[in-house]
Amino acid sequence: MQTKVDDIMEQIEKLAKRDEVQQTEIHGLADSEAKLHNELNECVQSLAECDQKQENQIRDLAGHEKKNREEIEILKAKVESLVEHLEGQDDPADMQTKVDDIMEQIEKLAKRDETQQAEIQNVADKVEDVADKEAKLQAVLNERVQLLT
Repeated sequence: MQTKVDDIMEQIEKLAKRDEVQQTEIHGLADSEAKLHNELNECVQSLAECDQKQENQIRDLAGHEKKNREEIEILKAKVESLVEHLEGQDDPADMQTKVDDIMEQIEKLAKRDETQQAEIQNVADKVEDVADKEAKLQAVLNERVQLLT
């Protein structure tokens, strides 16, 4: 009878040790899950900040585009005015000065447009980078969730 009691006590001790190990593993998993949750929140915050910054850049670029369109309309009006003026004028020096002035404005506008196109491409590249990071984070999250389950 004592042998059976000893065997039962031994089994109880083994179960208690296994329970203790499992509790330690559970706490470790809970800590890992908390760390993962914090990392994910930081990444989401970072992505949200990038998204906000990109939205601001896009709004700025839209404003620049509007300004360019307005300047183009002004240049068109100047050209029309110049043509009307030239039709009534015989002074080629005056005409050349106005043509040079308009050409200079057109060149400035073209340079600014080129810069804005580069900025637009830069924003598009950043949007793509953020999307890639988001996909990688999702993959890491899925992988870690699989490990936790």
